[in-house]
Parts: sequence; C-alpha cells; structure tokens
Amino acid sequence: MIKTSPLFGTLLVALLFLFFASSSGAEQNIRLDGKFEDWRGRTVLSDREGDGSAGLDLKKLSWGTTENEKQLYFMIERHPVTGKPTGTLQFRMFFDINANGSYKDSIDKFTEITFNPGESVD
Repeated sequence: MIKTSPLFGTLLVALLFLFFASSSGAEQNIRLDGKFEDWRGRTVLSDREGDGSAGLDLKKLSWGTTENEKQLYFMIERHPVTGKPTGTLQFRMFFDINANGSYKDSIDKFTEITFNPGESVD
C-alpha cells in the first residue's frame, strides 16, 4: 500500500488549476541554471516541517511553464537537515486532463518522481 501525505491530495487539486489558469505576464522564463529567482511568482504549495524523514521532508513545491514552450517544470525545496540525508522519495502525480474528477480516463496522465538526496548528479 502506498502511503500518501495531505500534500499529495492538495497537489492533485492545485494541478487542475495549472491547466486552466492563464499565465501571468510578470513571470520570468524558467532557466535550469541552479538559480531560483525565476521561480518567484509561480504557484507554490507549502508543506509543514516534521512530516517527512531527514532529507526528504518537503518544504515547498512549485511548478510553471515558460512562454511558448510545452514543458512543465517543477521545483522542490526541502526543509534543512543536519547530517547526511537518508532514504529515497518517490511519488506519483496525476493530471486530470479532461477535468472530470477521474484520473483513470485514457486521456489522463501521471508522472513519477524519484529523489535520492544521497546521490550526486555529474
């Protein structure tokens, strides 16, 4: 059985709004450069501290698109941790493309995200 947090349910509802909300002209284009100023003004879900294990306790989840692009970008911020983080974070996000409240239709999509804070990316 997969254990989910209240953030998961909130995320599903909020993602629906993403597909139907108009974008703000004040938002900067998202650049994958390790700087996070371009995430200001994006949709954010906050999560309380202490409901996840060390290194996997989510603080904020943001998402957005860049004008004239078809990609959907995500930024996940963790609560600070002392010592070495342990474990792997895995979750699945569902997209109700036709907005009918069901995530099982053939048009609906999902993505799986896996994060291991102990691994480095070269």
